Amino acid sequence: LQLADFPQGKKTEKTAISDAGTGNADKAGIPWHISLKQFAVTDGTFRINDQIHVVPANFEIDRFGLNVEGVVLDVPGRLLTVEKIASDGTDIRFLHGKLKWQQEARTPARALRKVASEAGEQTGFGFQVNRTEIRDWFVHFENRDAGMKVVTDVEGLTVVVDNLSSKPDQAVQLAVDAKVNKRGTLSLAGNLNLSPLKAEMDLDFRNVDVRFIQPYIEDFVNLSVRQADLTLQGKLQVSQTKRQNLQARFTGNAGIGRLVTVDQLSKQPFVSWNDLSLKGIRFDLAPLSVVVDQVRLNNLVARVILGSNGRLNLQDILRSETGGRKSLTDAEEKGITAETTQTASADTQAVATKKRPDYSVRIGKWLINNGKIRFSDNFIRPRYTANLVNLQGSVSGLSTAVNKQAAVSVRGRVNGAPLVIDGSFNPFGSLVLDIKAKVKGMELAQFSAYSGKYIGYGIEKGKLSFDVAYKVENDQLSAENSLILDQLTLGEKVESDSAVNLPVSLALSLLKDRNGVIDINLPIGGSLNDPEFSVGGIVLRVIVNLIQKTVTAPFSLLASLIGDSEELSWLPFDPGSHVISPAGEKKLGSLARALEERPGLSLEIAGRYDPAIDSEGLGKMTILRKIKAEKARKTGQTVAVKDIVLSEKEYADGVKALYGDEDFDKPKNWIGFSKSLPLPEMEKLLSRHYAGKKDDMIRLADRRAQAVKNWLMEQGKVPEERLFVTASKARETSGDESGNRVDFSLK
Repeated sequence: LQLADFPQGKKTEKTAISDAGTGNADKAGIPWHISLKQFAVTDGTFRINDQIHVVPANFEIDRFGLNVEGVVLDVPGRLLTVEKIASDGTDIRFLHGKLKWQQEARTPARALRKVASEAGEQTGFGFQVNRTEIRDWFVHFENRDAGMKVVTDVEGLTVVVDNLSSKPDQAVQLAVDAKVNKRGTLSLAGNLNLSPLKAEMDLDFRNVDVRFIQPYIEDFVNLSVRQADLTLQGKLQVSQTKRQNLQARFTGNAGIGRLVTVDQLSKQPFVSWNDLSLKGIRFDLAPLSVVVDQVRLNNLVARVILGSNGRLNLQDILRSETGGRKSLTDAEEKGITAETTQTASADTQAVATKKRPDYSVRIGKWLINNGKIRFSDNFIRPRYTANLVNLQGSVSGLSTAVNKQAAVSVRGRVNGAPLVIDGSFNPFGSLVLDIKAKVKGMELAQFSAYSGKYIGYGIEKGKLSFDVAYKVENDQLSAENSLILDQLTLGEKVESDSAVNLPVSLALSLLKDRNGVIDINLPIGGSLNDPEFSVGGIVLRVIVNLIQKTVTAPFSLLASLIGDSEELSWLPFDPGSHVISPAGEKKLGSLARALEERPGLSLEIAGRYDPAIDSEGLGKMTILRKIKAEKARKTGQTVAVKDIVLSEKEYADGVKALYGDEDFDKPKNWIGFSKSLPLPEMEKLLSRHYAGKKDDMIRLADRRAQAVKNWLMEQGKVPEERLFVTASKARETSGDESGNRVDFSLK
């Protein structure tokens, strides 16, 4: 509506009516005010199709509804007043790449202030909207910048704004509620002033999917976020100083659930957890400070690597100022990428000169429950990798304060053996570390291939206990390693170019004391940037004694102790399987009761495999696993593959599909195409195609032995120190004695 000046001295019919209705007019003849009772828009549609950008930003609005009530334009007072603006049930879809905000509108608050200021300056009018309501909106964001779709759906969006005004000092009451990606909810409510900026908000976010942040952090970190749910509850206070500096404070609780991250380069899993909760947060933006009373981390799974320069891969999550991407999971094993090599020297210098951070962090207590870490130590030669599971513990007093170290206490298992970690560390700035770890009773048979490569012999049996102490200070790392090898017995000689040229058997005989124990103290030390090892401190304490062999009682005698005649010297398994059958559990129960009768006996457990029967058995197991996995993928089942049930038809269809998909020599018909075969024939050919190799069968035999040991410990209640797993070997089936089995011997 455009109003022009009315002529002076004449009254048209319109002005007469206006004068009668309002009582007077302004100097230009324009009415005092214009009122509009209601203005409505229903079922509106709006489209923007981007044909410019590589990743187009397409915008759609459907079912747009708008209802405006009580509009009053006070011309002399230069004020537009609206009683209520409401919109219900609108659908918005926004498909886009990475959004790049303009320099002058870096924050939403600054953009709003700019729009309001320009509108007032250009029109000379102010405005007052008593209430604005948005209810039941649906907003679909789809970001395609990272090479894969990141979808965020906001449902039931409700926004209520009271007292929205052009007056800079008038507070606006704001309330927002919505559901995010089905599981998440968000709610915020409070007061907001735009100029100068001041806000006090109560926040309540629960399980909000935040994967949408990945495109915006991609260039600053070396990981990718595949899943993360944010929970945030507390009060946020934001204000602007006279110098236009932003200050913010948050107090409350927060959490990140269902986190899944991967290495950007290798795409391998890096860090994940079920739940991370932070209680008692006090966050200040200027100066940057974070205080947390308690952090609780559940079901952590992480890949941790100590590099050859003494630097943890966790310190490379954020990219260095010199740029370049780094692998967080495999750079040490496969060689540093060219991209990283260009910046390696600069990064090393940066580490060496790095000072204490210019921010403050203090965490009262960090609790860890059921953690799992795959740790590789590439500082020591030869390198080794350990699997740490069932981690329980705490970190107390984590802080950026100078000369302040956090106390750490962790319990768990490493490669099947009990683990104890105690000490202190500070990861901020230059790494400071003083950690001691103890492991007792680790089975050595699992390292047979490793020992074959470096010492030229496999390991038949043995247990390892060790105490290690790592200390990092002033960029210098020193470590003390005390190793105890119990009943170490070498296996067959292995040809290896990497093996040391020493009489290993004689050396072990010299190192063993009269109890068959080898005790080694190995101190190492050197610069984090150029490690050098000191072997002069190695102390060998040797007492040589002949090892008296324990007389092994016949298993028939053991059986007679419990009134049983069953053969207990071996346990059969189904071809290709390491699952103990009900009959096998019965036999192990008898064996456990017999061992209880002879507490002085130790049991050796040896996995066996039949090269022919288990090879084909592994092939059949592979067929079954692939069919079940495909069913899980199609049906969206989240249970373990082994627990998925197949009907006869599903199995038959799966075999046919696998046979068609796999590329191997198949019977041909007379024109050269694959011949149609009966189901058993296809199954037989697939079994041969998937047949297990020697390494697969050795691992199968290892699993059989470990399954038996676990059963005897957990169900049979046999003490772990009485059980020894020996190296697995091949055994051909002969008569009624199958080769796919576990053999027992007594010591």
